Amino acid sequence: MATLDFNLNYKEFGDVLYPLLYQKAGEVYDPMGFERTNLKLKYAWLTKARLANVSQKPLQQNDYLDLDDASDYIALQLDLQTKFSRRTGLDSSLQFHATLVTGPTSPRTQLTQPNEDDLDDVSNSELLGGRNVSLRVFNVR
Repeated sequence: MATLDFNLNYKEFGDVLYPLLYQKAGEVYDPMGFERTNLKLKYAWLTKARLANVSQKPLQQNDYLDLDDASDYIALQLDLQTKFSRRTGLDSSLQFHATLVTGPTSPRTQLTQPNEDDLDDVSNSELLGGRNVSLRVFNVR
């Protein structure tokens, strides 16, 4: 669980989020050596009811939206504004799913139980060093 400030710009947001994801994956985040292409980031909104059932009915690939660049981040910000202006966001949490590519010689470690569909867009060589991480955000500013 984390608190993130979505009023930050895309770069500042990444500067806060990426270390959290790396820490959860048991990896060391090096901002100087960070390659954005080694991180596949997606997000999904989960209502409290959906969150309670996620263990019985896991999220599918099409439940997630991409968060690959600044335009995706702006879309997320607009979605947040809409949800909270209509107060529909008060009954939901935001979940991020990340696949970190840590190197071709590292064993693949799954920290969560993603569906095989979650990995469709990752190449076989990336799977050898990929670590899957989920992070739920309950406090949105």
